[in-house]
Amino acid sequence: MAGAGSWRMRHKALKTGCRMEHHNVQSMEAQWKLLAVLTPIALRLLIIRHTAQQAGNMPATDVVSQKVIQVIVFLDRRHRSITTAQEVWHAIARLGGYLDRKSDGPPGWQTLWKGWMRVMDVLEGVHLAALLHPS
Repeated sequence: MAGAGSWRMRHKALKTGCRMEHHNVQSMEAQWKLLAVLTPIALRLLIIRHTAQQAGNMPATDVVSQKVIQVIVFLDRRHRSITTAQEVWHAIARLGGYLDRKSDGPPGWQTLWKGWMRVMDVLEGVHLAALLHPS
């Protein structure tokens, strides 16, 4: 993913997906801290999107963990299982509001971001439940 095109995609993931400009951060130091938090998320979404577009049949576990897949399957009842990177991409975007009709274009950054945040919120709940109620 080298070159000017990939830089534009990283910028788009941060600006549009993570809505970097919509956070009310005034100081330069606070902007750097926000960037430090959002960059790994944007990179993860960029990897998911790029892999789904370039190698859509790649195993889903190559782009996200098995726990993430379990959460997605639980939240998105369209699939009993998710096996490919492309299925992960579309399922996450659906959780963010993507309608996924045949006539729709590919999922955008905002729906991917919203869906990913929903998955991460539920996954955090799963981890907290395991801490509070160890088996």
